[in-house]
Amino acid sequence: MVERQPSDTAQLKIRVKESVRQQLEDAARENDWTLNREIARRLEESLREDRAHGSRRTTAFVQQIAAAIALIEADTDADWHADEDTFLAVKGAIEALLVRLDPGFGTPEMKQISELQALSTAKQEAYEFARKALDNYRINELGWTVGSVDVQRRPRGMFGRASRATLAEPPASPPIGWGLLSGADIDPQKKVTDDRLNAEMLSALDEWQAANSEAIAAISARETRRKRGEQAGHAIGLRLLGLSTPLESHPTDSEQ
Repeated sequence: MVERQPSDTAQLKIRVKESVRQQLEDAARENDWTLNREIARRLEESLREDRAHGSRRTTAFVQQIAAAIALIEADTDADWHADEDTFLAVKGAIEALLVRLDPGFGTPEMKQISELQALSTAKQEAYEFARKALDNYRINELGWTVGSVDVQRRPRGMFGRASRATLAEPPASPPIGWGLLSGADIDPQKKVTDDRLNAEMLSALDEWQAANSEAIAAISARETRRKRGEQAGHAIGLRLLGLSTPLESHPTDSEQ
């Protein structure tokens, strides 16, 4: 069998809806050529468009952006490049599309960060439990009017993609004057219990801080890497626009 060449003409038999056939015939008549030529031209254009932006996925993404812009402009009755509100709406739509397509989620790196966040949360809960145990003991057993205020209360650290929980270092030693004048005022056995609970709380706090710091370091490393990528893309965009800095595209108040 003779191998076909890319320039050879092949015959295809296709079935289409009658409405499509009529549209193709009308287009062929308007272009003053045959129906066969109209169909072939449209197939070739369709294949070119699939790779018009480097890949089929990229082309589909560009088409989604174009569709979003059309919907927004129809809603605002303004051009996205001439009206600020329309521009911001388009920007938000593009960002939403990019977030949905972001390959950075579900990666081993994100899995590790999630595990570190979960560990930090567990350590925080352990600290809160130990602190409450010490508070209850000092108030109920020792008659203190306050609890473990020697260790500053920390806000509950909730992690997010861009949020971090920060912790202050615990004091080197508890301050005096919180209801006890001296160690002699405490029953020796109760003092042993108090020391144990206090040590457990400080140990839990150290573990929480260590886990929290590790999670923050992982998040920071990821943010730094992603920021470099964004900056590289920003620089490419400026080069495409023939700009060296973002300021060149917008005159300052003094220049207007």
